[in-house]
Amino acid sequence: YIEFREDKSMAYFTWTPLTDWWVMLYSPREVIYSSIIKLKKLVMLFIALGILLALMMSLYFSKRITLPISCLNKGARILGRGDLDYRINLRTGDELEQLAHEFNRMGEALKRSYDSLDEKVKNAVEDLSKAYKEIEQKNRELKQADRLKSEFLASMSHELRTPINAII
Repeated sequence: YIEFREDKSMAYFTWTPLTDWWVMLYSPREVIYSSIIKLKKLVMLFIALGILLALMMSLYFSKRITLPISCLNKGARILGRGDLDYRINLRTGDELEQLAHEFNRMGEALKRSYDSLDEKVKNAVEDLSKAYKEIEQKNRELKQADRLKSEFLASMSHELRTPINAII
């Protein structure tokens, strides 16, 4: 480095034996470094663009992964609460879509099972109601028979005691 007229420059000195001279190459530092500075700015621009592109791609792929999973989570919670008519609409073309399809199939099977169970419970309640009415009817008949038996025994007891009292 040399300073010439308050200008920092770079110089290279060499001796040439052919001419027996000293040769000096002189150039301002800005001229030498200008292409390096331009290259540095270009590299920084590409790095910034690369980081921005990587950030955008990571956001895109994270959304592409997390949205179907959150959709499955929401569907599982709704099906778990008992809303068996809810269907998970997921079109990803991968295993997550197959899992959503299985959740929907499971919901349909549970709904059919619950409907069948409701029908069975309804039939059982009707059968129990009929049996209860029959038991009530039999209970009334038994009370009537018990009353008639009591009347018969009272009457027979009276009829038997009268001749026995006469004999005694």
